[in-house]
Amino acid sequence: MQISEKVARSLAEIVEKVRQVDQLVAEVTTASREQSQGVQQITTAVTQMDKVVQGNAASAEESASAAEELSAQSVALQAAVSELIQLVGGEANTTLSPEIARTFQPPATAGATRGPAHFVKSFTNRSQGTSRASMKNGNNAHLEFFRSA
Repeated sequence: MQISEKVARSLAEIVEKVRQVDQLVAEVTTASREQSQGVQQITTAVTQMDKVVQGNAASAEESASAAEELSAQSVALQAAVSELIQLVGGEANTTLSPEIARTFQPPATAGATRGPAHFVKSFTNRSQGTSRASMKNGNNAHLEFFRSA
């Protein structure tokens, strides 16, 4: 009977060890599942941050483009106002920025004074609008109606 008792004890120990191993495997499975969920949450967060960064980059690019266009329009408007002042008999603005001074050309007809009515008629006949692309590319065609008036 001693052998059968030893076998029974050994089998009981084996069963206990198998239960411990089974418990450890269950804990590893749970931890692995939790880790997988954590990695998935991190991946989702990184994807969302990437979308936000891309959106911010696009917004910054659009803002820079708009600022450049507004700057070009400001230059054109300042030159147009200066030309209008000259056309109605006033003095031109002598404090124009160098960029505006380069684009500003007085009318070709020296000594001829034209009143506001001629300017309005000339403007309405010639100004069909300026494309955004021509202003953005530095094309000063939108000032041409002032130069030939």
